[in-house]
Amino acid sequence: MKTIVLQRTIVLLCALGLLTACGLADLALNAPTATPEASTTPMTGQLGSQPAPATTRTTIAEADVEVIQRPTASPQTRYDDRYEPDDRRELAQTIQIGEVQARTFSNEYDEDWVRVDVRDEYIYQFETFDLEDGADTILTLYDAEGNQVAYNDDYGGLASRIYYQAEHTTQLYLQITAYALAEPGLGYKLRVFELLPPAPDAYEPDDRQADASLITVGEVQARTFHLPSDEDWVAIDVIAGATYRFTTFDLDPGLDTILTLYDHQGNELDYNDDFIGLASQIIHRASNTERIYLHVTTYVPPAPGAVYRLEVALEP
Repeated sequence: MKTIVLQRTIVLLCALGLLTACGLADLALNAPTATPEASTTPMTGQLGSQPAPATTRTTIAEADVEVIQRPTASPQTRYDDRYEPDDRRELAQTIQIGEVQARTFSNEYDEDWVRVDVRDEYIYQFETFDLEDGADTILTLYDAEGNQVAYNDDYGGLASRIYYQAEHTTQLYLQITAYALAEPGLGYKLRVFELLPPAPDAYEPDDRQADASLITVGEVQARTFHLPSDEDWVAIDVIAGATYRFTTFDLDPGLDTILTLYDHQGNELDYNDDFIGLASQIIHRASNTERIYLHVTTYVPPAPGAVYRLEVALEP
């Protein structure tokens, strides 16, 4: 037994002597197992010059994007609009007088643009109609230089309408946007009419304070706004201490009047937009015995020839 132990000891000492000679004794006895270094792909070009190495994460992300992409529009989808692309003024599609175009908003930020040729002195009616439930249109009209000349949001419900008299023969641009959209792909219809200006009423011309026609207490005048830009002025002689009532009534559908009262120097005395419905009323106590002036305008340009009545009465 002692011989066997002695032989094993001699073998172990020989092995240690060999390792010491190689400088590896401490490493063999004490060093932990080394962890291999992770390999690194070297950057050999500028950022974006080569595609990133494919990884499991990249593959999954690409698959997710493909799942949520909107399907390509086809003639059967509700997003189809044969007038697209027309999201900018320079892409405006032509619309003819009397033509009806069926259009859609692909999303709430979609814009539609059309252009139309107009003639000097004629009145043009631009309107949206037959809106699908959840759609709410806005119309904005621009001249050939890109200046805004008219605007309308709601003209009876959520549809829109603009009346505009052309100052010369030119081309106009109409932008149609959505104030609100319940869901993508909602549709509407668009059309343009050309109208002859109607005859003015018996009190014209009265578009300036200097041209105001006289109205007396107790008088009712039947008047019209014969042009979209028409405004009416009347003059009344008042007595200090008396109270006067100025009222518009019997308005044509869609007409919305505004009353503004001025003294003879042009200083504003009173103002009213809506009193009952879209009609207007001012009650004014005169401070001086003088001639004052009432200016009658509209909140939005009215239909050509829109009728209203105007009364001036003395309050008890």
